[in-house]
Amino acid sequence: MSEFTKNTEKRIEQLVRYALELNSGKNGLELIKKYQMVIDQLMPSDLVVVFDRLMKEDIVISDLKSLANKILNVFYKSVNEYPTITAKKDSLIDLLIQDNAILSTKLSALKPEIKQFNKNPQLLKDKDYLQTLLKQFTDLQQFTAHYTAKENILFPIVEQKWEHYRCVQLMWSYHDDIRKYLKQIVDTIQNKDIELKTFNRLIGDLFFTMYAIVFREDKILFPTILETIPEATLQDALMGLKDIGLAYIKTDFIIGKNKSIETTAEGTVDLGTGLVSIEQLKLIFNHLPVDITYVDENDEVRYFSTPKHRIFPRTIAVIGRKVHHCHPPESVHIVEKIVESFKNKTKDVASFWIKMGPHFVLIKYFAVRNENGNYKGVLEVSQEISEIKALEGERRLLDW
Repeated sequence: MSEFTKNTEKRIEQLVRYALELNSGKNGLELIKKYQMVIDQLMPSDLVVVFDRLMKEDIVISDLKSLANKILNVFYKSVNEYPTITAKKDSLIDLLIQDNAILSTKLSALKPEIKQFNKNPQLLKDKDYLQTLLKQFTDLQQFTAHYTAKENILFPIVEQKWEHYRCVQLMWSYHDDIRKYLKQIVDTIQNKDIELKTFNRLIGDLFFTMYAIVFREDKILFPTILETIPEATLQDALMGLKDIGLAYIKTDFIIGKNKSIETTAEGTVDLGTGLVSIEQLKLIFNHLPVDITYVDENDEVRYFSTPKHRIFPRTIAVIGRKVHHCHPPESVHIVEKIVESFKNKTKDVASFWIKMGPHFVLIKYFAVRNENGNYKGVLEVSQEISEIKALEGERRLLDW
Protein backbone atom coordinates (compact mmCIF):
# COMPACT_ATOMS: atom_id res chain seq x y z
CA MET A 1 0.00 0.00 0.00
CA SER A 2 1.44 3.41 -0.99
CA GLU A 3 2.05 6.12 1.58
CA PHE A 4 -0.72 8.19 -0.01
CA THR A 5 -3.20 5.33 0.37
CA LYS A 6 -2.12 4.79 3.96
CA ASN A 7 -2.62 8.47 4.77
CA THR A 8 -6.03 8.48 3.10
CA GLU A 9 -7.16 5.43 5.06
CA LYS A 10 -5.90 6.93 8.31
CA ARG A 11 -7.76 10.17 7.58
CA ILE A 12 -10.99 8.33 6.80
CA GLU A 13 -10.73 6.26 9.98
CA GLN A 14 -10.37 9.46 12.01
CA LEU A 15 -13.31 11.08 10.24
CA VAL A 16 -15.48 8.04 10.97
CA ARG A 17 -14.34 8.11 14.58
CA TYR A 18 -15.25 11.80 14.82
CA ALA A 19 -18.73 11.08 13.42
CA LEU A 20 -19.34 8.17 15.78
CA GLU A 21 -18.17 10.14 18.83
CA LEU A 22 -20.45 13.01 17.83
CA ASN A 23 -23.33 10.56 17.43
CA SER A 24 -22.64 9.15 20.90
CA GLY A 25 -23.35 12.57 22.42
CA LYS A 26 -19.86 13.96 23.01
CA ASN A 27 -19.35 17.73 22.97
CA GLY A 28 -19.31 18.99 19.38
CA LEU A 29 -16.91 21.89 19.89
CA GLU A 30 -14.41 19.73 21.75
CA LEU A 31 -14.55 17.12 18.98
CA ILE A 32 -13.89 19.77 16.32
CA LYS A 33 -10.78 20.87 18.20
CA LYS A 34 -9.69 17.24 18.59
CA TYR A 35 -10.11 16.43 14.90
CA GLN A 36 -9.48 19.89 13.39
CA MET A 37 -6.40 18.82 11.43
CA VAL A 38 -8.09 15.91 9.70
CA ILE A 39 -11.22 18.00 9.04
CA ASP A 40 -9.10 20.63 7.29
CA GLN A 41 -7.34 17.96 5.18
CA LEU A 42 -10.35 15.99 4.00
CA MET A 43 -11.21 15.54 0.33
CA PRO A 44 -14.82 15.25 -0.90
CA SER A 45 -14.18 11.65 -2.02
CA ASP A 46 -13.31 10.79 1.61
CA LEU A 47 -16.93 11.40 2.53
CA VAL A 48 -18.12 8.74 0.09
CA VAL A 49 -16.21 6.17 2.15
CA VAL A 50 -17.12 7.77 5.47
CA PHE A 51 -20.87 7.58 4.79
CA ASP A 52 -20.53 4.08 3.37
CA ARG A 53 -19.03 2.97 6.68
CA LEU A 54 -21.58 4.87 8.73
CA MET A 55 -24.37 3.16 6.76
CA LYS A 56 -22.93 -0.17 7.95
CA GLU A 57 -23.18 0.92 11.58
CA ASP A 58 -26.25 0.13 13.65
CA ILE A 59 -27.64 3.66 13.43
CA VAL A 60 -31.33 4.38 12.85
CA ILE A 61 -31.67 6.08 9.44
CA SER A 62 -33.34 9.21 10.89
CA ASP A 63 -30.47 9.56 13.39
CA LEU A 64 -27.92 8.97 10.64
CA LYS A 65 -29.45 11.75 8.52
CA SER A 66 -29.33 14.10 11.49
CA LEU A 67 -25.69 13.14 12.07
CA ALA A 68 -24.90 13.67 8.39
CA ASN A 69 -26.36 17.18 8.54
CA LYS A 70 -24.21 18.04 11.56
CA ILE A 71 -20.90 16.73 10.24
CA LEU A 72 -21.37 18.17 6.75
CA ASN A 73 -21.97 21.54 8.36
CA VAL A 74 -18.58 21.17 10.04
CA PHE A 75 -16.95 19.90 6.83
CA TYR A 76 -18.56 22.61 4.67
CA LYS A 77 -15.50 24.87 4.31
CA SER A 78 -13.11 22.04 3.41
CA VAL A 79 -15.52 20.54 0.88
CA ASN A 80 -16.57 23.85 -0.66
CA GLU A 81 -13.00 25.04 -1.21
CA TYR A 82 -11.73 21.78 -2.70
CA PRO A 83 -10.94 22.08 -6.46
CA THR A 84 -13.19 19.90 -8.59
CA ILE A 85 -13.26 18.65 -12.18
CA THR A 86 -15.48 20.60 -14.57
CA ALA A 87 -18.04 18.42 -16.35
CA LYS A 88 -18.16 18.53 -20.15
CA LYS A 89 -20.85 20.72 -21.64
CA ASP A 90 -24.23 18.94 -21.87
CA SER A 91 -22.84 15.72 -20.44
CA LEU A 92 -24.91 13.75 -17.93
CA ILE A 93 -23.29 15.42 -14.91
CA ASP A 94 -23.37 18.87 -16.52
CA LEU A 95 -27.12 18.62 -17.19
CA LEU A 96 -27.74 17.60 -13.58
CA ILE A 97 -25.65 20.57 -12.39
CA GLN A 98 -27.61 22.90 -14.70
CA ASP A 99 -30.84 21.54 -13.22
CA ASN A 100 -29.52 22.29 -9.73
CA ALA A 101 -28.64 25.85 -10.71
CA ILE A 102 -32.21 26.55 -11.86
CA LEU A 103 -33.57 25.02 -8.65
CA SER A 104 -31.38 27.34 -6.58
CA THR A 105 -32.71 30.32 -8.55
CA LYS A 106 -36.30 29.24 -7.93
CA LEU A 107 -35.68 28.76 -4.22
CA SER A 108 -34.15 32.23 -3.99
CA ALA A 109 -37.16 33.70 -5.82
CA LEU A 110 -39.49 32.15 -3.23
CA LYS A 111 -37.77 33.70 -0.21
CA PRO A 112 -39.29 37.19 -0.60
CA GLU A 113 -42.72 35.56 -0.93
CA ILE A 114 -42.22 33.73 2.35
CA LYS A 115 -41.12 36.93 4.08
CA GLN A 116 -44.19 38.69 2.69
CA PHE A 117 -46.80 36.32 4.14
CA ASN A 118 -44.93 36.24 7.45
CA LYS A 119 -45.19 40.02 7.64
CA ASN A 120 -48.85 39.84 6.64
CA PRO A 121 -50.37 36.44 7.60
CA GLN A 122 -53.76 37.55 6.29
CA LEU A 123 -52.42 36.90 2.80
CA LEU A 124 -52.72 33.18 3.55
CA LYS A 125 -56.49 33.63 3.61
CA ASP A 126 -56.61 35.37 0.25
CA LYS A 127 -57.78 33.01 -2.51
CA ASP A 128 -55.84 34.68 -5.32
CA TYR A 129 -52.64 34.86 -3.28
CA LEU A 130 -52.92 31.17 -2.36
CA GLN A 131 -53.26 30.29 -6.04
CA THR A 132 -50.03 32.17 -6.78
CA LEU A 133 -48.27 30.40 -3.92
CA LEU A 134 -49.65 27.05 -5.04
CA LYS A 135 -48.32 27.59 -8.55
CA GLN A 136 -44.82 28.34 -7.23
CA PHE A 137 -44.66 25.24 -5.03
CA THR A 138 -46.21 23.04 -7.71
CA ASP A 139 -43.47 24.25 -10.03
CA LEU A 140 -40.93 23.36 -7.34
CA GLN A 141 -42.54 19.91 -7.08
CA GLN A 142 -41.37 19.23 -10.64
CA PHE A 143 -37.84 18.97 -9.32
CA THR A 144 -38.56 15.49 -7.99
CA ALA A 145 -37.89 14.39 -11.60
CA HIS A 146 -34.25 15.26 -10.91
CA TYR A 147 -34.16 12.79 -8.02
CA THR A 148 -35.91 10.13 -10.09
CA ALA A 149 -33.20 10.49 -12.75
CA LYS A 150 -30.47 10.08 -10.14
CA GLU A 151 -32.10 7.03 -8.56
CA ASN A 152 -32.61 5.24 -11.88
CA ILE A 153 -29.51 6.30 -13.82
CA LEU A 154 -26.68 7.39 -11.52
CA PHE A 155 -27.25 5.19 -8.49
CA PRO A 156 -27.06 1.87 -10.42
CA ILE A 157 -23.77 3.00 -11.99
CA VAL A 158 -22.35 3.98 -8.62
CA GLU A 159 -23.33 0.62 -7.14
CA GLN A 160 -21.60 -1.19 -10.01
CA LYS A 161 -18.42 0.90 -10.07
CA TRP A 162 -17.79 1.86 -6.44
CA GLU A 163 -16.82 -0.42 -3.60
CA HIS A 164 -18.18 2.19 -1.17
CA TYR A 165 -21.57 2.94 -2.71
CA ARG A 166 -23.94 3.12 0.26
CA CYS A 167 -23.89 6.91 0.44
CA VAL A 168 -26.42 6.93 -2.42
CA GLN A 169 -28.86 4.94 -0.30
CA LEU A 170 -28.65 7.66 2.33
CA MET A 171 -29.16 10.33 -0.34
CA TRP A 172 -32.26 8.51 -1.62
CA SER A 173 -33.80 8.84 1.83
CA TYR A 174 -33.32 12.62 1.62
CA HIS A 175 -35.03 12.57 -1.80
CA ASP A 176 -38.08 10.98 -0.22
CA ASP A 177 -38.07 13.57 2.57
CA ILE A 178 -38.17 16.32 -0.06
CA ARG A 179 -41.02 14.59 -1.91
CA LYS A 180 -42.92 14.35 1.38
CA TYR A 181 -42.33 18.01 2.31
CA LEU A 182 -43.46 19.22 -1.12
CA LYS A 183 -46.62 17.13 -1.02
CA GLN A 184 -47.48 18.36 2.47
CA ILE A 185 -46.93 21.99 1.46
CA VAL A 186 -49.04 21.66 -1.69
CA ASP A 187 -51.79 19.82 0.23
CA THR A 188 -51.76 22.50 2.95
CA ILE A 189 -52.18 25.31 0.42
CA GLN A 190 -54.94 23.46 -1.41
CA ASN A 191 -56.81 22.83 1.84
CA LYS A 192 -56.64 26.59 2.60
CA ASP A 193 -56.26 25.93 6.32
CA ILE A 194 -52.76 27.16 7.11
CA GLU A 195 -51.29 27.35 10.60
CA LEU A 196 -48.36 29.76 10.13
CA LYS A 197 -45.88 28.22 12.58
CA THR A 198 -46.33 24.69 11.19
CA PHE A 199 -46.26 25.96 7.60
CA ASN A 200 -43.01 27.85 8.20
CA ARG A 201 -41.39 24.82 9.78
CA LEU A 202 -42.37 22.67 6.82
CA ILE A 203 -40.99 25.19 4.33
CA GLY A 204 -37.82 25.51 6.41
CA ASP A 205 -37.29 21.74 6.33
CA LEU A 206 -37.84 21.73 2.57
CA PHE A 207 -35.41 24.57 1.84
CA PHE A 208 -32.72 23.18 4.13
CA THR A 209 -32.89 19.71 2.60
CA MET A 210 -33.06 20.86 -1.03
CA TYR A 211 -30.11 23.22 -0.61
CA ALA A 212 -28.18 20.50 1.25
CA ILE A 213 -28.69 17.97 -1.54
CA VAL A 214 -27.63 20.50 -4.19
CA PHE A 215 -24.40 21.08 -2.25
CA ARG A 216 -23.76 17.37 -1.73
CA GLU A 217 -24.34 16.64 -5.40
CA ASP A 218 -22.31 19.52 -6.82
CA LYS A 219 -19.44 19.31 -4.33
CA ILE A 220 -19.22 15.61 -3.37
CA LEU A 221 -21.21 13.14 -5.48
CA PHE A 222 -20.70 14.58 -8.97
CA PRO A 223 -16.97 15.42 -8.61
CA THR A 224 -16.26 11.94 -7.23
CA ILE A 225 -18.18 10.36 -10.11
CA LEU A 226 -16.17 12.39 -12.63
CA GLU A 227 -12.93 11.27 -10.96
CA THR A 228 -13.75 7.57 -10.77
CA ILE A 229 -16.27 6.50 -13.42
CA PRO A 230 -15.24 6.21 -17.11
CA GLU A 231 -16.59 8.86 -19.44
CA ALA A 232 -17.90 6.16 -21.81
CA THR A 233 -20.08 4.74 -19.01
CA LEU A 234 -21.56 8.16 -18.27
CA GLN A 235 -22.12 8.78 -21.98
CA ASP A 236 -24.11 5.54 -22.28
CA ALA A 237 -26.14 6.58 -19.23
CA LEU A 238 -27.02 9.87 -20.93
CA MET A 239 -29.49 7.95 -23.07
CA GLY A 240 -31.41 7.01 -19.93
CA LEU A 241 -31.69 10.69 -19.09
CA LYS A 242 -33.33 11.27 -22.45
CA ASP A 243 -36.02 8.72 -21.53
CA ILE A 244 -36.67 9.91 -17.96
CA GLY A 245 -35.98 13.63 -18.36
CA LEU A 246 -35.08 16.28 -15.81
CA ALA A 247 -37.04 18.93 -13.94
CA TYR A 248 -36.09 22.16 -15.69
CA ILE A 249 -33.50 21.20 -18.32
CA LYS A 250 -34.68 19.89 -21.69
CA THR A 251 -33.17 16.55 -22.72
CA ASP A 252 -34.82 16.08 -26.11
CA PHE A 253 -31.61 17.17 -27.86
CA ILE A 254 -29.89 13.94 -26.77
CA ILE A 255 -29.36 11.74 -29.83
CA GLY A 256 -29.15 7.97 -29.72
CA LYS A 257 -30.76 4.99 -28.05
CA ASN A 258 -30.22 3.03 -24.87
CA LYS A 259 -27.81 0.15 -25.29
CA SER A 260 -30.04 -2.86 -25.71
CA ILE A 261 -29.77 -6.03 -23.68
CA GLU A 262 -28.49 -8.70 -26.05
CA THR A 263 -30.55 -11.84 -26.52
CA THR A 264 -28.90 -15.24 -26.82
CA ALA A 265 -31.51 -16.79 -29.10
CA GLU A 266 -33.07 -15.83 -32.40
CA GLY A 267 -36.22 -16.90 -34.18
CA THR A 268 -39.22 -18.06 -32.20
CA VAL A 269 -39.76 -18.68 -28.52
CA ASP A 270 -41.77 -21.67 -27.33
CA LEU A 271 -44.10 -20.43 -24.58
CA GLY A 272 -45.77 -23.78 -24.12
CA THR A 273 -49.10 -22.55 -25.49
CA GLY A 274 -47.73 -21.01 -28.67
CA LEU A 275 -44.70 -19.87 -30.65
CA VAL A 276 -43.89 -16.17 -30.98
CA SER A 277 -40.93 -14.23 -32.30
CA ILE A 278 -38.76 -12.20 -29.95
CA GLU A 279 -40.20 -9.03 -31.49
CA GLN A 280 -43.74 -10.27 -30.85
CA LEU A 281 -42.89 -11.21 -27.30
CA LYS A 282 -41.60 -7.70 -26.60
CA LEU A 283 -44.73 -6.19 -28.14
CA ILE A 284 -46.97 -8.40 -26.02
CA PHE A 285 -45.36 -7.39 -22.75
CA ASN A 286 -45.17 -3.71 -23.70
CA HIS A 287 -48.85 -3.54 -24.64
CA LEU A 288 -50.14 -4.96 -21.39
CA PRO A 289 -51.86 -2.20 -19.34
CA VAL A 290 -49.45 -2.79 -16.46
CA ASP A 291 -45.84 -2.17 -15.46
CA ILE A 292 -43.89 -5.42 -15.10
CA THR A 293 -40.53 -5.89 -13.41
CA TYR A 294 -38.92 -9.29 -12.94
CA VAL A 295 -36.33 -10.05 -10.24
CA ASP A 296 -34.63 -13.45 -10.46
CA GLU A 297 -33.87 -16.00 -7.75
CA ASN A 298 -30.55 -14.24 -7.05
CA ASP A 299 -32.40 -11.02 -6.18
CA GLU A 300 -31.18 -9.27 -9.34
CA VAL A 301 -33.40 -7.23 -11.66
CA ARG A 302 -33.55 -9.07 -15.01
CA TYR A 303 -36.35 -7.45 -16.98
CA PHE A 304 -38.87 -4.63 -17.06
CA SER A 305 -41.60 -3.86 -19.56
CA THR A 306 -41.84 -0.51 -21.32
CA PRO A 307 -45.52 0.32 -21.85
CA LYS A 308 -46.45 3.68 -23.33
CA HIS A 309 -47.26 5.19 -19.95
CA ARG A 310 -45.10 3.63 -17.26
CA ILE A 311 -46.12 4.37 -13.65
CA PHE A 312 -42.68 3.88 -12.11
CA PRO A 313 -39.68 4.83 -14.28
CA ARG A 314 -37.00 2.28 -15.15
CA THR A 315 -33.87 2.44 -17.29
CA ILE A 316 -31.53 -0.22 -18.67
CA ALA A 317 -29.08 0.75 -15.90
CA VAL A 318 -31.26 -1.16 -13.41
CA ILE A 319 -30.62 -4.53 -15.09
CA GLY A 320 -28.42 -6.67 -12.85
CA ARG A 321 -29.05 -4.42 -9.86
CA LYS A 322 -29.80 -6.07 -6.51
CA VAL A 323 -33.45 -5.53 -5.64
CA HIS A 324 -32.69 -4.20 -2.16
CA HIS A 325 -30.67 -1.41 -3.76
CA CYS A 326 -33.77 -0.30 -5.71
CA HIS A 327 -35.53 1.06 -2.63
CA PRO A 328 -34.76 3.76 -0.03
CA PRO A 329 -33.60 2.67 3.46
CA GLU A 330 -37.01 3.25 5.07
CA SER A 331 -38.79 0.72 2.85
CA VAL A 332 -36.10 -1.79 1.92
CA HIS A 333 -36.98 -3.99 4.90
CA ILE A 334 -40.48 -4.50 3.45
CA VAL A 335 -39.02 -5.70 0.15
CA GLU A 336 -36.64 -8.04 1.96
CA LYS A 337 -39.52 -9.46 4.02
CA ILE A 338 -41.57 -10.12 0.86
CA VAL A 339 -38.67 -11.84 -0.90
CA GLU A 340 -37.86 -13.96 2.15
CA SER A 341 -41.50 -15.05 2.57
CA PHE A 342 -41.61 -16.04 -1.12
CA LYS A 343 -38.38 -18.01 -0.80
CA ASN A 344 -39.52 -19.95 2.26
CA LYS A 345 -42.94 -20.52 0.62
CA THR A 346 -44.98 -18.97 3.43
CA LYS A 347 -46.50 -16.46 0.99
CA ASP A 348 -47.13 -16.26 -2.75
CA VAL A 349 -48.41 -12.70 -3.25
CA ALA A 350 -48.18 -9.28 -1.60
CA SER A 351 -50.47 -6.38 -2.50
CA PHE A 352 -50.31 -2.63 -1.92
CA TRP A 353 -52.40 0.28 -3.20
CA ILE A 354 -51.43 3.93 -3.09
CA LYS A 355 -52.69 7.32 -4.26
CA MET A 356 -50.41 9.24 -6.62
CA GLY A 357 -52.08 12.58 -7.29
CA PRO A 358 -55.23 11.85 -9.32
CA HIS A 359 -54.17 8.23 -9.84
CA PHE A 360 -54.90 5.14 -7.76
CA VAL A 361 -52.19 2.53 -8.21
CA LEU A 362 -52.33 -1.17 -7.35
CA ILE A 363 -48.93 -2.82 -6.83
CA LYS A 364 -48.72 -6.61 -6.57
CA TYR A 365 -45.73 -8.87 -6.03
CA PHE A 366 -45.98 -12.50 -7.14
CA ALA A 367 -43.67 -15.35 -6.24
CA VAL A 368 -42.37 -16.96 -9.44
CA ARG A 369 -41.93 -20.73 -9.17
CA ASN A 370 -41.14 -23.41 -11.77
CA GLU A 371 -43.11 -26.60 -12.39
CA ASN A 372 -41.35 -28.24 -9.43
CA GLY A 373 -42.31 -25.42 -7.09
CA ASN A 374 -38.76 -24.07 -6.89
CA TYR A 375 -38.43 -20.33 -6.30
CA LYS A 376 -37.36 -18.46 -9.44
CA GLY A 377 -37.86 -14.86 -8.43
CA VAL A 378 -40.45 -12.11 -8.01
CA LEU A 379 -42.75 -10.48 -10.52
CA GLU A 380 -43.81 -6.92 -9.68
CA VAL A 381 -46.98 -5.77 -11.47
CA SER A 382 -48.25 -2.20 -11.10
CA GLN A 383 -51.49 -0.85 -12.56
CA GLU A 384 -53.41 2.43 -12.52
CA ILE A 385 -56.88 1.28 -11.42
CA SER A 386 -58.90 4.50 -11.00
CA GLU A 387 -61.06 3.62 -14.02
CA ILE A 388 -61.49 0.04 -12.82
CA LYS A 389 -62.59 1.22 -9.36
CA ALA A 390 -65.20 3.47 -10.94
CA LEU A 391 -66.87 0.67 -12.93
CA GLU A 392 -70.50 -0.11 -12.09
CA GLY A 393 -73.13 -2.40 -13.53
CA GLU A 394 -72.26 -4.23 -16.76
CA ARG A 395 -71.25 -3.45 -20.33
CA ARG A 396 -71.93 -6.31 -22.72
CA LEU A 397 -72.10 -4.34 -25.96
CA LEU A 398 -69.48 -2.28 -27.76
CA ASP A 399 -70.14 1.42 -27.28
CA TRP A 400 -68.02 2.81 -30.12
